[in-house]
Amino acid sequence: MPDEEWLVSGSTAPDEVRGYYDEQAPTYDTTLASWGYDAPWRVAELLLRTLPADRAAETVLDAGCGTGLAGRLLGVDLSPDSVALAAGRGTYDDVAVGNLQQPLEYDDDSVDGVVCVGVLTYVPDVAAIWGEFCRITRRGGAIVLTQRDDLWRERRCNEVLHDLERDGRWAAVHLSPPASYLPGNADFGDEILVRYLAARVR
Repeated sequence: MPDEEWLVSGSTAPDEVRGYYDEQAPTYDTTLASWGYDAPWRVAELLLRTLPADRAAETVLDAGCGTGLAGRLLGVDLSPDSVALAAGRGTYDDVAVGNLQQPLEYDDDSVDGVVCVGVLTYVPDVAAIWGEFCRITRRGGAIVLTQRDDLWRERRCNEVLHDLERDGRWAAVHLSPPASYLPGNADFGDEILVRYLAARVR
């Protein structure tokens, strides 16, 4: 499968995802920059807007940190090569190799926020990972994430969002309409759209 086609129809198997991103790590940042990828910056802005004005984000988990484009204080990613590049940026207090399809190795109420950018394509159990984000985030903290629009519908993300609200786990404060994600990609720029979700933990 050509490299770029993998962006649309890639596997969710952790070993395959890890292999792809290890292979892409050396050129990942420059490739995404050439496609006009600005999701990490949008997510960072949303995080700052979602956190209460009187609360600093001292500890933020960058879940699926990749090479560290959205880096703040903490990062975890499946790809060891990407994690090594993220660690070299000097923006993280800690980075670790981890699998977002498994329970997160963080204590309850241990972070002020979670950002998850361009990652949930490879994590099919939406309820489990969003629930984990709520579990590790302190009350009043923020969760900001992206999800491809086609997968938003396919994986019934609206239902999961409302279930977490009904259960008193979080309150959504922003959900964007489908937005351009990789506008400079000649093959998939018009095909891949993304939604931005920001929620405050209760």
